[in-house]
Amino acid sequence: MAVQVDPASILIEAYLSLKMLIHGPIPFDAAALEDNPPRYYRLLRLKSALAALEHSCQNVNAFENGAFISENRELFDKVEQLLVQAFQLPISDYVDEHNNTYFSCASHFQMLLATRLNLHQLSAQRETVMASSGHFQTPVRIIEKLEVKLTMEVEILQQALCILLNPEGKRFTMEEMTTQFGFPVVDLDEIDLDWY
Repeated sequence: MAVQVDPASILIEAYLSLKMLIHGPIPFDAAALEDNPPRYYRLLRLKSALAALEHSCQNVNAFENGAFISENRELFDKVEQLLVQAFQLPISDYVDEHNNTYFSCASHFQMLLATRLNLHQLSAQRETVMASSGHFQTPVRIIEKLEVKLTMEVEILQQALCILLNPEGKRFTMEEMTTQFGFPVVDLDEIDLDWY
């Protein structure tokens, strides 16, 4: 039986990779990145995952804002419960003057995605320093220790983001991702090495 993948995980990975390669707004028109294969294929993967999840975004900023995410109380409660238990937080009361309950899946997504990006940048910084010089062993070791301590937290953030992006738990084989949603099957590591 073919292995199935979670398009939400693919989406997050493609987004994080693009943010490391593009400083500033990320173009949403793939044609604008055709002359840069590392960026082009990552954008195609991001758009493919959005299509698989049936999320409609006009640009990457709309994805980051999470406005496309359904404001579903059950979904919100599921994510809240995961985060409260995982991080051992006191149970909070969300009060709204209209219905005594305030929640926003989109706001949660936006904040969690920003945090996930910050943690990804920490890891990328260590890799960059290690690749560039051997003179920074002390900072690299400190960052490595932080990464080890944050590994579980990163996994929990990833899980929460995947729940918000893919509450129905949709999964597809890579063949389905390719044929139905245009997922590019390419070796990004090889493309990156050829390009840089």
